[in-house]
Amino acid sequence: MKIFLGLLVLSFAIWGIGDIFRFQPSAAVVTVGDQEISGERFLYRFNRELRNLQARFGPEFDQAQARRLGLVDQVMQQVTNEALYNQQISELGLTASEDDILVEIQQNPSFRDSFGNFSRLLFEQRLRQMEETEQTFVASLKQIMARAQLLEATVGSVSQPAVMADAIYSYQQEKRVLEILSLPHTAMTLEEAPSEEELATYHREHKERFTSPEYRKLTFLTLRPADVAGEIHVDDQELHDSYDARLHEFTTLERRTVEQIVVQDKELASQITERLRNGDDFYAVAEELAGADKSSLALGQVTQEEMPSEIGEAVFALAVDQIGEPVNSPFGWHVFRVLDIAPGGTRSFETVKDDILNSLQLEKALDAVYDLSTSIEDRLAGGNTLEEIAEGLSLLHGRVAAVDASGRNREGQPAEGLPDVPGLLQAGFTTEVGEDLILRQGADGTYYLVRVDEIMPITLRPLAEVRDDVRSLLEEEKKAEVAAAEADRILSAVKGGKSLAELAPSGSAPPSVTEPLIRTQSMSSANLSPELARAVFSLPNGGSAAGEARDGNAHLVVMVKQVEPADTAEDAPGRLQLRQYLAQSMSEDLIQQLTAALQRKYDVDINDGMLDALFDEANIRG
Repeated sequence: MKIFLGLLVLSFAIWGIGDIFRFQPSAAVVTVGDQEISGERFLYRFNRELRNLQARFGPEFDQAQARRLGLVDQVMQQVTNEALYNQQISELGLTASEDDILVEIQQNPSFRDSFGNFSRLLFEQRLRQMEETEQTFVASLKQIMARAQLLEATVGSVSQPAVMADAIYSYQQEKRVLEILSLPHTAMTLEEAPSEEELATYHREHKERFTSPEYRKLTFLTLRPADVAGEIHVDDQELHDSYDARLHEFTTLERRTVEQIVVQDKELASQITERLRNGDDFYAVAEELAGADKSSLALGQVTQEEMPSEIGEAVFALAVDQIGEPVNSPFGWHVFRVLDIAPGGTRSFETVKDDILNSLQLEKALDAVYDLSTSIEDRLAGGNTLEEIAEGLSLLHGRVAAVDASGRNREGQPAEGLPDVPGLLQAGFTTEVGEDLILRQGADGTYYLVRVDEIMPITLRPLAEVRDDVRSLLEEEKKAEVAAAEADRILSAVKGGKSLAELAPSGSAPPSVTEPLIRTQSMSSANLSPELARAVFSLPNGGSAAGEARDGNAHLVVMVKQVEPADTAEDAPGRLQLRQYLAQSMSEDLIQQLTAALQRKYDVDINDGMLDALFDEANIRG
């Protein structure tokens, strides 16, 4: 016993006792009053949000990326707010009855079948997908419904004052007709070309524009399953065996577009059938005898396997537009009509033979590639160079003379010959000259070696090399200054009583007159910068202003030709929509204020150590 205890103490000394007690899933990560969020629950919520993000960005979006983007803090904020609300509703005694919860579940569209009825089977299936038990789901729903009462009491009486909404609507929808004289920068002339001293100064002061990125000279070797698949033999027997095993992939089930009228009485169903067989309109009969509108009659496109057996047999025995006998089910008596039939079938062996061959070759190529990768590692261990390995195993290899970290050459074009292998370029820019070769595998399954032969560091390109670019950029800036000065001169003359037409420079386009525009339209269709648009919409009728165009390629002189106040009585739907938006914004503000007040009222304790243990990483929240 003493020996055993000694060894146990020694193991604690070596490995540390902390890890034994470090992770307890039931321990609280967040505590608000008597509300606790366990580590288990927090991790469940984190993983649920992660799956939602993966649905948007793809499965390669992993937990580490989500943590870097702040998902831990986002979920922490969510569960903390919920705990604050739960603590408040507990104090207020807010709750939801079992009957209310039952109705909420039965009315949830996610738990209804194709006939619109609550399905216990579908309910249990959705819970499994959500990784919830019925007990935890009901408890969670009860809290959600109680929180809804709290939030509804907070924002339920919010209404947007009509005076305020009308004032904002009038501001947004006021229209102006503008006369615009455009002075394109390219149309401006310079009295003299930039001097060498000006070019040198511009080159020095804007060196970031003329700096070359780091380039690298790389040599690479790639090994893809597709590169060896074509050399792999597959006999006819294997092809036929694979076809038989995958027959379901090549079989398309017959699908039918179906409509139905459902009633509870057999005699009424028979009456509907008779009327339809006599040529009465399907939708009219449904509305008259079953009280059903057109949108509720569609079952959509279904296969026989997707329907209950007795119903499926009846539906798939009908021809298009044929009305069969009423069919009984637990949901009532059904009268079906088939609108369209998409026939099923099985693709023949000959039509899919090439696809099967390619897939079998690729499957076998994976094993062949693995064997070759082992040979590559053996030869690396034996001191072979990349070229010796490539030639000895007849593998694809090549060289890129100069490539930057984005995959472009010195001319700014995609580097020719650079293989499209995930991770290869990144490896080339995290490896130094002379480092040992490492066989890596990309996300697409490609094995590769990459060697850095030369590093060409970031350098300021000499003026002699970029003189034309420097001159072009400097001249663009000088022409913009000339256009700005010309716009100011014309603006002064316009304010002195002259028209834009008589002030337009010789050879330039005459001023244009716009349609009535609101503020946002003036920025897009009239090419006004935000600053110029604000200035123009603060002017009275006949006022004028000058400024840069939105695209930055011209300066504009603008005169207000007409002001049209918004007609608040004309656009009732637009005013209503604005009021709803403002009411929603006010509701969100009130909820934020409620949350802030609850944070002041209750102590919020976050167990950072427990949070670190959940992800097996220290300082998870930074």
